[in-house]
Amino acid sequence: MKLYNDMGISASSGARLALGVAIFQDIFIIVFLVLMPALLPGGGPEAMGPMLAATLGKGAAFVGIAILLARFVIPRLLHAVAATRSRELFTLTVVGLCVGVAFLAALMDLSLVLGAFVAGLAVSECIYKHRILSDIAPLKDLFLTIFFVSVGLGIDLAAAVEEWKLILAVAGGLILGKSLLVAVIARLMSLSWRAAVYAAIGLGSAGEFSLVLLAKTSETAFWPAGTSQALLAAMALS
Repeated sequence: MKLYNDMGISASSGARLALGVAIFQDIFIIVFLVLMPALLPGGGPEAMGPMLAATLGKGAAFVGIAILLARFVIPRLLHAVAATRSRELFTLTVVGLCVGVAFLAALMDLSLVLGAFVAGLAVSECIYKHRILSDIAPLKDLFLTIFFVSVGLGIDLAAAVEEWKLILAVAGGLILGKSLLVAVIARLMSLSWRAAVYAAIGLGSAGEFSLVLLAKTSETAFWPAGTSQALLAAMALS
């Protein structure tokens, strides 16, 4: 989206399609996180039903709490804080709310990432969303930097050098495969070739939440030795 904004095409159909698909990718990763325990060694079809029911129940309860907070608690709290005319207190309150909702998700054995995502949606529903965006914008680049630094720190360069052929193959296949798929979908939606190319290039890389999924699977014996490092490096390269 930053590239689209810099190019002045953020309102184009291709950029809007890319944003919609990117958001859907982030939401759909939750499905993989739910299904993953049954797919890993030790899981099985017999464990799928109870696990899905428990996870969906927790997820529904969490979303319900977030909706109540968004409609009845957060607007009143932010209105009271805004009345103090303290910009610092307002920013700290917003950050505290987001961290609190994310921590609530963790307490319910849900993902911190999911909690942070829902927290952003909850805060965006209030009348102060434009002020919140202007206050949080300077922090966005800082957190983006921390995110990419953390990805880089997780790569073992020695292992990456040994698996460079696999890394290049996975990164190339990922970029070409996703780009072609998105371009075909865009054309089926009657978008122009220009819009299809814009969307395809924007979505060609690995989604950032795929790193969360990779980290979860790497905690088990799901991947052979060294494969997770190669996949991480390929994602980062893409």
